[in-house]
Amino acid sequence: MLGIEGRTLAESKYQCILEFATDSGTLVIDTTFGLDAVSDPDTSCNRSVPLAEHSLGLLQWA
Repeated sequence: MLGIEGRTLAESKYQCILEFATDSGTLVIDTTFGLDAVSDPDTSCNRSVPLAEHSLGLLQWA
């Protein structure tokens, strides 16, 4: 992801917490999913990657 490696702090079908540590700071993405998680076969962290990429891009940490 944009050359920055992150780590998963927590993952379940309904929640994902990702952490990205860079020289510029630490970004934590906490996404929570509702009933749509029941019908979506992807893990919550896979669904959170686009948000993390977008956020890191806006911060220009990538």
